Amino acid sequence: MVVLRLARRGRKGIAIFSIVATNKRAPRDGKFLEKLGTYNTTTTPSQVSLNFDRVLYWLSVGAQPSNTVRSILSSAGVLEKFYLQNGVKKNLFTQEEADKKYEEWKNGVHANKKSAFTFI
Repeated sequence: MVVLRLARRGRKGIAIFSIVATNKRAPRDGKFLEKLGTYNTTTTPSQVSLNFDRVLYWLSVGAQPSNTVRSILSSAGVLEKFYLQNGVKKNLFTQEEADKKYEEWKNGVHANKKSAFTFI
């Protein structure tokens, strides 16, 4: 089973995390399948860099995010896009409607706050 989770990098007291796709049985900082982004907790606000398309791919093939990664992906809008894409696959609405809903969500949520997200 593939999971999306954080792998700790950096030195003592200055933690920087990589967001990785890995086998569930692999150790936290061990071997991983693909690096999907970074999460820097030492800055205010925390900086997140994500490869949006690859995260969507891993979610679509069944990868399960950890609680922290799920929170990061939700704030970045990746989970919203993923749920809308599932609606398109199930013929609940068209791709154009999904794109419109995603833009409305993005403008509503991120309109008043400074975004610390970078998409690769």
